[in-house]
Amino acid sequence: MTEQLLNLTQLTRSFNQAAKRYDEFAKLQQLVGGRLLQRFDYIKLQPVRILDLGCGTGYFLQQLQQRFQNAEIIALDISDQMLLQAKQQLSASAAVCADLNALPFGRQRFDLIFANMSLVLVTDINAVMAELARVLAPNGLFAFTTLGPDTLIELRHSWQIVDAKPHIHDFYDMHDVGDAMLATKMADPVVDTEALTLLYPDLMSIMRDLQWSGAVNQHPVRQRGCYTPRQFTLLEQAYQQYAHPSGKLPVTAEVIYGLAWGSGVVKREQGAEVSVPIAELRRMLRR
Repeated sequence: MTEQLLNLTQLTRSFNQAAKRYDEFAKLQQLVGGRLLQRFDYIKLQPVRILDLGCGTGYFLQQLQQRFQNAEIIALDISDQMLLQAKQQLSASAAVCADLNALPFGRQRFDLIFANMSLVLVTDINAVMAELARVLAPNGLFAFTTLGPDTLIELRHSWQIVDAKPHIHDFYDMHDVGDAMLATKMADPVVDTEALTLLYPDLMSIMRDLQWSGAVNQHPVRQRGCYTPRQFTLLEQAYQQYAHPSGKLPVTAEVIYGLAWGSGVVKREQGAEVSVPIAELRRMLRR
């Protein structure tokens, strides 16, 4: 992925504008977030403090609270309007408006970091992973979803027929994300992908969903202002090469799922706390 210096003010404005209708159009985010939650069925986890990173409207706050009833949940998002919606979903322990690149928390604060689609518009994945590793407890779990480079591939290729300007944001691939986790010394990182195809009745429906889910083009040299009728007509014609036999238009989403643990677990030894890598602890247990 080519690093893009996103304008955080513009990014925040996009999500603020989308906040009130976000849940109506963010079906992909809801689907993959639900699948991420299902992975907790196979993990023994009793977190005391949870961070819902990039919580959006707080769609998953109640489900996190139901699973981990005794946990303190902090909802964080860059958009204050999203946080207003989140507060209506559930009275979280705290709602924090902040940037992922500079989390306002101390070291090893959270036993679980739940990040559904919040890494999609990250420009420096290594820096963000380092920041997440800093606030993740030694025996804590980082669980996330994001999007890979084949996302919106039909729309990306169709735009290339219309003009040479960048109309689709670039996404990190699975290997970039995995390498970034390894660089932070997170333990036992697991990353996998799933290709999902959504069908839409027409191009306007696709563009509407992208707009109201806040997923507008944030490329620094993107086209400013509205598209011309001629551009849209050419785009519709180009997109038809991907049409489903039903006549509907497909949208591909390359979903990346990931899990990783804090870099060690804490054990007590002669009255002092020491950090033991998880891999070493497992070897001890096997012996």
